[in-house]
Amino acid sequence: MASDLSSTPPPPPARSPAPRAPLTIAPMRLADLSAVMELEVRCFNSPWSLDVYRRELTRNPRAFYRVVRPADPPARPDLPPLLAYGGCWITGDECHVMTIATHPEWRRRLLGEWLLLDLLAEARLRAAAVCTLEVRAGNTAAIRLYEKLGFQEVGRRPSYYPTTAHAPREDALIMTLFELNTGAVWRPLIQRRREVETAIDRGFSGSS
Repeated sequence: MASDLSSTPPPPPARSPAPRAPLTIAPMRLADLSAVMELEVRCFNSPWSLDVYRRELTRNPRAFYRVVRPADPPARPDLPPLLAYGGCWITGDECHVMTIATHPEWRRRLLGEWLLLDLLAEARLRAAAVCTLEVRAGNTAAIRLYEKLGFQEVGRRPSYYPTTAHAPREDALIMTLFELNTGAVWRPLIQRRREVETAIDRGFSGSS
């Protein structure tokens, strides 16, 4: 007996593919170093050299570095090749944030916070229990961000940052995030990371 095709339910409509996030965080590559150096001299009064970054990427097994870049660069000619970058060292169960920077023209867009949260996630995967960094005593915006994420001031390095043509000698505050390996500390950071990613996706999707 022939089947009654009229009773066969229609196939469900095809789902539209999820929109691609406008930005992505990825490991820093040697090919990124030209763009990194362009930002380095714009972001820091005492920039690292190209050789320092090359050694960090090729000869330092304790180090990991990340960059924020457009997910589809040809589709976003309005964006620079790199919008932020940063890196850490892992020694035992301690993570030290060595550097973190955001493109001067794209600050106050949550990129630095997003990148720092990604670095903390990688540090946690590498069994870090604490994370420490230095920050200029006068960099109130950065200090507020670190405090928001749970970092505490634990010390001061007098005259840590040398005098340059653009800035006077300045102390560094030592700030530490404790118990990164515990759920009580990590769960709020996961939630904040989701919030930041949502805000960035929404903000940069409309930036073209």
